[in-house]
Amino acid sequence: MPNIHLSILTIVRMAKTNNIVFENNICSNAGSGWGHNQRPNPTGRQICFWDGNTAQTSSVFIRNNTFKNAKQTCFYISKKWKGIDDLVLENNKVS
Repeated sequence: MPNIHLSILTIVRMAKTNNIVFENNICSNAGSGWGHNQRPNPTGRQICFWDGNTAQTSSVFIRNNTFKNAKQTCFYISKKWKGIDDLVLENNKVS
């Protein structure tokens, strides 16, 4: 995906999503690629947690990452996203 570095969306009845680790990455220029303006919904986000997630989600770790130059935002989480209670954000930097 040229516009999003990490996206979690699971739409399967009775699905489980767990033990996701996103660490030690440098994410840069989300939304700056050639295809961004062609999208019907250009966003330029680096981390996205969509509201359509129906999976039982636990143990999601986002740590020790650097986020740079996102067109819109480095981090997006829908208030309807399931799993926020088990989301761990540690030692991430925005520059």
